[in-house]
Amino acid sequence: VRCIAEIVRHFDVIALQEVRDNIRGLRDLMEVLGRDWSMILTDVNRGDAGNGERMAFLFDTRRIQLSGLACELVVPENVLAEVSPDALTKQFARSPYAVGFRTMNTTFVLVTLHILYGNKASDRIPELRAIARWLADWAKRVN
Repeated sequence: VRCIAEIVRHFDVIALQEVRDNIRGLRDLMEVLGRDWSMILTDVNRGDAGNGERMAFLFDTRRIQLSGLACELVVPENVLAEVSPDALTKQFARSPYAVGFRTMNTTFVLVTLHILYGNKASDRIPELRAIARWLADWAKRVN
């Protein structure tokens, strides 16, 4: 845990994937990092594809604060209804996790997505295209 803490301390914010249902190890890491560090994480993703995992962000509260936004991204029905070889046909197996942060006068959103690996590279394309499209549409909205 101490070795991981030394790596984490080189960053202001870090995304973690495959955080298991039992977060004892994560709590041990937070204890080693100290009270200047905080975390925000998803609930456990149930089901075979979710593999009982969570996603999390760790951040140094001396430099980064939460802006108030934390959400899991859901694909709109009309996108799921599209027909093409690379179309996403169901919700993300592990919902992308978006969290808003702020530092001084800047607010930004980080998104972490743990895609299904699949048996070949082309198996990953539908989720990657869907998240790229979702983020592009989201970025165009002022609010």
